[in-house]
Amino acid sequence: MQLTSMKRVPNKKFILTGILSFLLPVFLLLILYALRGIYPFGKESLLTIDLGQQYIDLYAEYRETLLHSPSRMIYSFTKSLGGEMTGLWAYYLMSPFNLLFLLVKPPQFPEVILLITLMKTGLMSLTMAFYLTYSRQFQQSYNNNKDLIPLFSTSYALMSYSIIYQSNLMWLDGLYLLPLVILGLEKGIDLNRYHLYIGSLSLIFLTNYYIGFMISLFLILYFFYYIFLEKKTRLIKTVAQFILYSILSAGIAAFLLVPTFFSLLESKATYGSNQWSWTVLWPLQEILSKLYVGAFNFDQMPNGQPNIFTGSLTLILFFFYFFNERIPLKDKLASLFLFSIFLFSFNLEGLNKLWHAFQFPVWFPHRFSFLFSFFTILLAYKSYLAIEGVKKRYYILLGLLFVSMSYYVWQQNVEFLDFNQIIVTVAIFTSLLFLLFFRKKLNKIGLLLILIVSLSELSFNAGIVFSRLGYVDQDTFVQDQQTLANQMDNFTTENTFYRLEKTYHRSKNDSHQVNYQGVTHFSSTFESVVPELFGQLGFPAKNGFTVYSNGTLLTDAFFGIGYYFSDSYSHKKYYPPTIQRQFNDPTKLLTPVQTKPDVQFYPIENTITDMVIHQNPYALSIGFGSHEKLASLKNIHAHPLLYQEDIFRSILNTPINFFHKKTMGSFKLENIERIERGNRHYFKKMDTSIPGKAMLNFVPDFSGPYYLTFPAHIKKEDVNLFLDGQPFYQYKTYHDLLVLNLGVPDEFGSQFTIELKSEEIDVTEIELYSLNFAHFEEAIKEIQKSDIQIEKMTNLSIKGTMTPLPGQSIAVFTIPYSKNWKASVNGEDVATIKVLDSLVGVPIESTKQTIELSFIPTYHIIGMMITIISLGILLFLNYKNDPR
Repeated sequence: MQLTSMKRVPNKKFILTGILSFLLPVFLLLILYALRGIYPFGKESLLTIDLGQQYIDLYAEYRETLLHSPSRMIYSFTKSLGGEMTGLWAYYLMSPFNLLFLLVKPPQFPEVILLITLMKTGLMSLTMAFYLTYSRQFQQSYNNNKDLIPLFSTSYALMSYSIIYQSNLMWLDGLYLLPLVILGLEKGIDLNRYHLYIGSLSLIFLTNYYIGFMISLFLILYFFYYIFLEKKTRLIKTVAQFILYSILSAGIAAFLLVPTFFSLLESKATYGSNQWSWTVLWPLQEILSKLYVGAFNFDQMPNGQPNIFTGSLTLILFFFYFFNERIPLKDKLASLFLFSIFLFSFNLEGLNKLWHAFQFPVWFPHRFSFLFSFFTILLAYKSYLAIEGVKKRYYILLGLLFVSMSYYVWQQNVEFLDFNQIIVTVAIFTSLLFLLFFRKKLNKIGLLLILIVSLSELSFNAGIVFSRLGYVDQDTFVQDQQTLANQMDNFTTENTFYRLEKTYHRSKNDSHQVNYQGVTHFSSTFESVVPELFGQLGFPAKNGFTVYSNGTLLTDAFFGIGYYFSDSYSHKKYYPPTIQRQFNDPTKLLTPVQTKPDVQFYPIENTITDMVIHQNPYALSIGFGSHEKLASLKNIHAHPLLYQEDIFRSILNTPINFFHKKTMGSFKLENIERIERGNRHYFKKMDTSIPGKAMLNFVPDFSGPYYLTFPAHIKKEDVNLFLDGQPFYQYKTYHDLLVLNLGVPDEFGSQFTIELKSEEIDVTEIELYSLNFAHFEEAIKEIQKSDIQIEKMTNLSIKGTMTPLPGQSIAVFTIPYSKNWKASVNGEDVATIKVLDSLVGVPIESTKQTIELSFIPTYHIIGMMITIISLGILLFLNYKNDPR
């Protein structure tokens, strides 16, 4: 498809096209939001799935960092025990549109998210229109009518991918930059002008490296696809230029990409399996069901087929592309080859994993399918410009084929498709076929009808998707956010550093939302050693998240949980009447995530907004002295309470027992029989039509709280839990043996009840332990003698003094181990060591020690040097090619 001329489209004409292309999807989205009841048209916000439970809190972190604490861009103690932040920023927060969050306070964030969503969607359409207008492929065409460019660009902006994955705001920057980088690549190949390519590709890497990786793979494929179509000579030089300018584009972003890469090696890159499989993910024909309006439900989020719907018009024209006599056969074969690569990438696990940066995605499958949609729209537009080359018989053939396919899809009883969706799609499809067939007779009226029908279909598709997603109420978010913010605003302490946790939360990232040092955290760039450690200690934890909802007195002390906020809703009965009278109407605003009766061991410091603040006198400093045994300690028992006990034994080098295992023979069973199979024990309902209850009674022992181990295979769907007749709260997602907090029974004893919902559960790992409080208190007082006394602490440094106890040879800091933490003791540099395979340890002597820890962002420096070198090379090449 060699073109010998390039007709320049008047800029004035594109201005009108561009404005219409930008406004069309924005206007349609506004109508759909109004119909869905999105604020300000209704009571709901756009907060859904991870946007409501993760990203919005990180936007608060973004605002706090840029306005008040820029060093938090590198490291922050609001990220669990502390964590590297460059990788988090590179994945979530580098969109230039995020600057809008600086203009408002967090309660107004949902409105900003609405504005950003509209702007990014409009830009997707605008840049697509720019590409379709100025790409050399379309300058010399068989049809000079460009009036439908706004329709094709709107099809891109409102494709199913961008509608369904709209909540992943950080991915959308890559979508509006994609048409620009493709145009830049074409101009580089055709005219040896790579400025647009370099600029747009660098921006893609900077705004989101993850989407940038997918686009990079597509650029490699598209590069060879395009030079094959254009019959380029001087192939070696063209390939060399493509490689050079691609590398330099990444080099410009190296100041961010290099530290992000090494951050990923400690976080996201460690998640999942490194093994490759070529398993077929689903029957290939199932993709046909995704060609209909509203082909989506919530079950498609964790695991489903790719979202490839771009409208019936593009589907028709995509089909016609391969039967168009005016399009060369080699073009069709090349396009079919690239189409096949996408198809197999959707369906084969190994290729799918490759597109996702060598990791199979958790939720939001086929994240690269926007590239397939872009390619199909590109081919559809080519087909439209050459539509005179389509024989009339293919209209009839395609109509019959689509009706037959629709009957087949209907027979499959697809969950997310009902009969009405199929009929509507068939009606629209055949209507568009008719309008295209009679386009000459209908003239401008026909084009207008095509525009109206297609835009209606895209709107109908988006409307169905929105109706199948759940959104957080605007008022609920504002009320919850302000409740948390008021609690933190009214909380004051003289402590230099403390960690704080709560018996409730709005999300797992509350610490980012209202700016405190908490342990609970959720992000894709979470250092893997932290959830691994907490999983072993009996907490809900997995790749990407940790919820501090199952702490014991030991873990609270070890991790320096200096303050605990306890809600009145789920913990009222644990407080005396004098405190209860301070509570207002106990309406549940925030979500209880744990029942923590052992909080009674911490003195009450204050009450704020139906919440009690406890100060933990047993909390250790962020650093303290320990025997060297702790450095090599392993969880040999694979048991959370025994591991906690071993940690404190190792710190003090003592054989003392902290936990005492109790007999489980006191279970009282109602409608349940106990069954033994080998060495496993089960509770099984005798009459499955009524509830079965197993009640465990326990009495005071050692003046300390009781804890119960609870197996990971028993889920919320299997049982209801109660403590003394009240609901027992437990965070619902967990993967390891849990520790449940049963507290101290009164003089008459307490009762823990398991109510079976499932027919049978395996209770082998359910064990009851009591804590010897006297031993615990004695041990804590001893360890606190070697606490680090902090003299100065920032996001990137800690300085303090300590006096080790006899036998202590390491200072343990409860912050995640990283090679970037450099240590000095009494002014001399020392090498840090890894403690518990996860925390920072510093070798010390027996005398008074002054310890300094500094986080040195080595990879940031290397990345910045690469960026400077890359810019220098580009300036040199630019000067060489154009000395002016």
